[in-house]
Amino acid sequence: MTRDTGAPPGPPAADERPSSAAVAEELARILASTTFRGAKRSRDFLSFVVTETLAGRGARLSERTVGRHGLDRGDTFDGRVDASVRVRATRVRRALEAYYATEGAGDPIRVELAVGSYAPVFSFVPRTGSAMEAGDPSIAVLVLESVGDEAAPALARLVAEALVGRLSTFPGLRVIGPTSARSPDPRRIAQELGVRFVLQGSVIARDREVRLGARLSDAVNGAVVWSVADERAGDDVFDVAHQWAAGVAGELGDYSGALFHAVAAGTEPSVASGEVAARLAYFHYIELGGPQALAQARRAIEAALAEGHRSPVLLAMAASVLAVGIADRHCDDPNDLVLAEAYAREALALDRRSGHAHCALGTVAMARKQPELTVLHGREAARCNPYHPSILATAGLLVAHGGQWDEGIALFRQALALHPAHPGLWHATLALDRLMAEDDAGALAEAAVIPDVGLIWGYLHRSLALAGMGHLDQAQQEFEGVLRLDPDFLDDPYTHMVGHRMLSRDRVAPLLHRVQLIADARRAGHGTAAPDGETVSG
Repeated sequence: MTRDTGAPPGPPAADERPSSAAVAEELARILASTTFRGAKRSRDFLSFVVTETLAGRGARLSERTVGRHGLDRGDTFDGRVDASVRVRATRVRRALEAYYATEGAGDPIRVELAVGSYAPVFSFVPRTGSAMEAGDPSIAVLVLESVGDEAAPALARLVAEALVGRLSTFPGLRVIGPTSARSPDPRRIAQELGVRFVLQGSVIARDREVRLGARLSDAVNGAVVWSVADERAGDDVFDVAHQWAAGVAGELGDYSGALFHAVAAGTEPSVASGEVAARLAYFHYIELGGPQALAQARRAIEAALAEGHRSPVLLAMAASVLAVGIADRHCDDPNDLVLAEAYAREALALDRRSGHAHCALGTVAMARKQPELTVLHGREAARCNPYHPSILATAGLLVAHGGQWDEGIALFRQALALHPAHPGLWHATLALDRLMAEDDAGALAEAAVIPDVGLIWGYLHRSLALAGMGHLDQAQQEFEGVLRLDPDFLDDPYTHMVGHRMLSRDRVAPLLHRVQLIADARRAGHGTAAPDGETVSG
């Protein structure tokens, strides 16, 4: 009998091999990945050779065996006249390399197919604990506990798989699972799997009513850093499970989500370096917004790039901060757009499903006044990362600002439904939507939560909503914040409000009317006097 000292287990020994169950879980992850999802023949090939090897028949795998039984070529298959098995093996080998260079970079196990062999090799990935030390976001999703009727176990497994599927589409987040708990202590589970966070949960299902709960534990200190409990009812409990998983993933994995909050809180910025420091600065910018946070993120990302860090996530972040700097008029260097486009395309070359890179390219197109290209990249970003709130919201902005306003706002509201606690800057767009619809009360409610972080939007939208409601004194008080940040605003309010957005004058007419009300009140002596007879442009 071995005594349990309470210490977490160490990494696998150099000669230790993964168990059959662990390899089966890894195979499921590979087959569910974007790299393999649409490649039926490659999926069939890999599934056959892996399961045969796990069954102890790897030594018997030959070109004829794989062709006849793995690819359904029939008993007449002859590799001397049909090279399809060799061609497929090459494609699977390359696809595995691509998978482990992107989506599967953080997987604890490797499945490799050596040249000249049809029997795959399984191995552990050496772990050094860097995931916990360096602030690299990584999470293991455990199969949820189940209680209730006979559908409960299947539902628990489905929820876990849906969570993994959603979280796996989040750039910069390493996901392992669904996996079974080998210990009740999240710290030991995290140590064994080489991750920073562990997501555990439960499902209680009875009579089409479902209670779902989850908690996120930080392996650094064992603390629960996030939890949720919901009761759902519906005719299709499995549809309910998918919706719930999407919401949980959004609240955890978004750039301003609970997981990244915990990473930032547990990593001292002054000692962080390289890509970790760059990511922390970018998360800080997403959380706070404003030109100062944007400039800090740009400096940190450029420093990481100069050190040679060129992951698709970092390249997309670099493209994003440069493009946003131009679009929001924080910078007027046209070379930034060229560099932003180059970074974004390099990110896509490494990860073709980088919605973040498409967001950057859409922002570049918006700055260049290319509406069709703006909308195209916005739609592609939403297609690539449909469950990532920040990317989905940016995609909505691009589609809306490219001229398809209602379609863009619908995407934007989907993003907010996935992550209701997202920073208040998101509400600037919703306030603008309400102002253009002449719903001043709704606009004021949205604008009330917009933070004042060196941007005019909170002051502007509150002032316009108040003006539309007839509260001109309060509107002028808010408008003073606009003029502090943008003293020339009244010279050309249309250009200042629209910027690079491709919006018609008819659509922004309600906004210009409210600006005129404020300007008239200022001339009448309720605020700083404007030149006699002045009328706002637009």
